[in-house]
Amino acid sequence: MPPFLLRARIALTVLVTIPAAIAGAESAEEAPPADFARQSQELEKRITDLAAVDPLQPDTLDARLDYARLLHQAAAEDCLPYLDAAESQLAPVLEADANALVAWPDGPSDAMSLLQTIQNTRGQCAEDADRARTAFEASIATGLRAVAMLRDNWDFEEMAIAQFNIAFARRELGDIDRALQDLEQVLAWDQEFGFRDELASDYATLLRWHAGGEDPDPADVERFVKEFNQTKARFEFAWKPHQARWSTEVERANLKDGVFGEVSTRYQSEVDVRRERDDWVLVTTIDGTPTVETAGSAGAAADAERWQGMLAGLSAALPEMVVGKDGTFKELRNLERHRAAMLKEVKQLIAAAQGPAGTAQSEEDIDRFLGNVLNADLLTTMAAGQWDIAVGAWIGAEFDHGDWYSLTFEEALPGFSEKPVSKTMTFKVSRWLPCAGGGPPKCVEVLVRIVPDPEGITRAVTEFVTRVMPEASRTEMEKALRAVSYEFELRYRLVTEPDTLRPWSIEERKYIYASSLDGGKRAVMARRDRTLETAQYAN
Repeated sequence: MPPFLLRARIALTVLVTIPAAIAGAESAEEAPPADFARQSQELEKRITDLAAVDPLQPDTLDARLDYARLLHQAAAEDCLPYLDAAESQLAPVLEADANALVAWPDGPSDAMSLLQTIQNTRGQCAEDADRARTAFEASIATGLRAVAMLRDNWDFEEMAIAQFNIAFARRELGDIDRALQDLEQVLAWDQEFGFRDELASDYATLLRWHAGGEDPDPADVERFVKEFNQTKARFEFAWKPHQARWSTEVERANLKDGVFGEVSTRYQSEVDVRRERDDWVLVTTIDGTPTVETAGSAGAAADAERWQGMLAGLSAALPEMVVGKDGTFKELRNLERHRAAMLKEVKQLIAAAQGPAGTAQSEEDIDRFLGNVLNADLLTTMAAGQWDIAVGAWIGAEFDHGDWYSLTFEEALPGFSEKPVSKTMTFKVSRWLPCAGGGPPKCVEVLVRIVPDPEGITRAVTEFVTRVMPEASRTEMEKALRAVSYEFELRYRLVTEPDTLRPWSIEERKYIYASSLDGGKRAVMARRDRTLETAQYAN
């Protein structure tokens, strides 16, 4: 078997309930699927059915990736002629306009990483040296792109795998020095990100390559692994009164009815944290006027996006937040005063800009809008959720570095249904790093993913269709349900001080895909929101 298959991708489904360590890379050989013909037929039918509805919906493209993996697995075992077919399944992913994939975060990087593996297999199975060289050189170029994409997608496990496969290709080309450098980088990442299950195999490979292919002494490998001291992150809420300046960037990419638009909002805010008897009070104020830029859309659509971005920036100034001495979220207060201040800000904004073109922003319109946006229950729910991700969820917890953990909870599904849907939250302490810029690694990076349960999605879709088709017959209902698709995922990257839980950076990435079939035509709404908040502390 080609040795680069030592580092095959591990699906996220290996996660179990807390505490749950992610499984290590697969062993040296990928066994050929015993029922290859049956699986091929099933995947081909699934791809055909899904593509008939929407060839670029995430489910269609995920099925293509699954089929490409199956074909590659069969080809790698005995150099069977499935590699061209595997690459043909990746082509719609790799050739798709990036705007069409805004709600499918893993797809492009996964496809690039899989293409790299296919190219390495081509090199292994090539009939002559020239074809082998061409394949391995292509694999290195593809791998470098994959590493960058995977890093940006916070997929550090797969990033290390892609780097390992670059090292393999360089070794096959005879560039042993650079291959060893690449492999040393992989080992550095194994330790930085806590991939301890990979340490033994990667270090053994490094010793083997140094020795020209001779197997290393198992005692040397064991000694190296024991020197890796897996650490734990212990989180404590230990705030002191302070002032902070937060810089916020909000970017929204939206694909609707075939039109792609982007809007970005930037603003500064001041947060004053003070003690009030046994509680903490957080007061947030916007410093200056948010700046908004749009791209892609035109006319009224661009004006509407700009208007929404401006209001989003202004609404970032929450009412006063009250937190208990133990870090537990308690309440938002002074809501009416906050609402009055917001109304004044919006009126001033309209007077300065004379309102966006194509919109009627009467005082009644504004008051109605703020009545919805500044609804007390909605604001409180949003604030509590933001506090939990930034601080509250981690108080008193202890997690092993590099291990994935999982829990489930219920929450409404944004934009589709208010009926609670079960969601799964997976998270890990990814690494230690400086809190800001250089300096010692006093902060930890926490990665979080939140996805709804598929059955909950189905229930929510049923509720939605029932609401819009109350008189529909069962046949019409089933047809409508088949025509609706909805996917939602949240991801966070938190950089915080574990000893105090004072956050330095919070990045949220939200992905929403919704589509419906109407009159034989597919209407698609795909959206990606990215919010990055970074702090500077005065004391």
